[in-house]
This record gives sequence, structure tokens and C-alpha cells, in this order.
Amino acid sequence: IVFGDWSSDVCSSDLVICKQPQITHHRSQFTDHIKYENTSRSGRLEETIDLVTAIYKVTESYPKSELYGLTSQIRRCAVSIPSNIAEGAARTSTKELSQFLSIALGSIAELETQLIVSSNLKLLEKSDFDSLIESLITIRKMTAGLKKSISN
Repeated sequence: IVFGDWSSDVCSSDLVICKQPQITHHRSQFTDHIKYENTSRSGRLEETIDLVTAIYKVTESYPKSELYGLTSQIRRCAVSIPSNIAEGAARTSTKELSQFLSIALGSIAELETQLIVSSNLKLLEKSDFDSLIESLITIRKMTAGLKKSISN
């Protein structure tokens, strides 16, 4: 299954579902592995995984008192974005994919809110906040673009 560009203004590689187990770079092995067919731009799902990595790094400096609060909530929310995109891509219908993309879009909005709260509490440096929000905007455009393209 190959999905086309996510949107006309923000697009990247095609997302391909492969049936054989495979390891890509330092990524884990999957039964139904999501493979990135590289073009001149980075992979869409890979960008969401990079966001998760960045979120984990910046939340390492959050106070221990937030470990089971904001830190945990932000991390779970961030992980749910690529997880829902991947699960939707592994489903057999575009209706199911669309539903999982909707969930991912909800997680994107939730993460944005949590980052704003973190910034207001001075838990995030302005440069980290700006970078993470910029990534979220790009990911939101890509996800919404894919959802729109499969709905047509």
C-alpha cells in the first residue's frame, strides 16, 4: 500500500507497508514494518518519531515532581502521534486509516497545549518551545493533508 503526498505544500517520501520483517537504520524490527522510500525530503512518519525523541530529551530536565504529571502526559501524547499513524497505515481500509489520523491530529493538538503550559511554567526554553511547535505545525499539515487526500 503506497500513500501519496500528504499535502501539496508539505510533502515527502511515500509510506510503504512491507510484509517481511526488516530493520531500518537504528529503528526496531516490526512484523508489518513501515519502510520509508527516501526522496529529497525526510520521511513523514520518521519526522514524528524524531519529534518524540526531542520531546523525551527536553522533558528529561523537567522537575521530578512532574514525572507522573506533565512529563508523563507529554511523552505519552507525543508517542501516540506516530503510533496512531503507523497503526492506521497497517489497517485494511482508508476509513480506518482516516480514523487513526483523526486520533493523531487530536494528539497533536493535545501536545501543543501541553507545550504551551510547559512554556508558561518556564519548564521549556523558548528556543526548544519554538522548535517543537514548528515541528508540530509541519506534522499537523502533513497529517491533515493525508487525511484529506484519502477522503477524496
